[in-house]
Amino acid sequence: AALASVGEKTQIAVLDADRPGVVRRNIALGDASATDLNWAGSDRLLVTVMVTEKLAGGYDFPFLRLIAVDVSTGLSRVVDPNSRGVYAGEVLYTAPAGDWALVSSQD
Repeated sequence: AALASVGEKTQIAVLDADRPGVVRRNIALGDASATDLNWAGSDRLLVTVMVTEKLAGGYDFPFLRLIAVDVSTGLSRVVDPNSRGVYAGEVLYTAPAGDWALVSSQD
């Protein structure tokens, strides 16, 4: 997987290792930017994204979230939807089969 810029937006290009130059899937991140990519098995990608929101007073406030992406279907979900902290999403360990991962989170 590689990060690519399309205009001012970031996307993830998932490449096919058996056929260099062939893109399996493009994953658009919208206004978010990826700060880390980790494979969980051969078909799941763990993406730490950073999103910035405006706080009262007009200050930009960045926070991180971990997203799991099924590369075959393109479906994604937030790994820890209950995390309300600024920092969430450091992948500490991923099982080789990709069926579980140990991640840090903040509540």
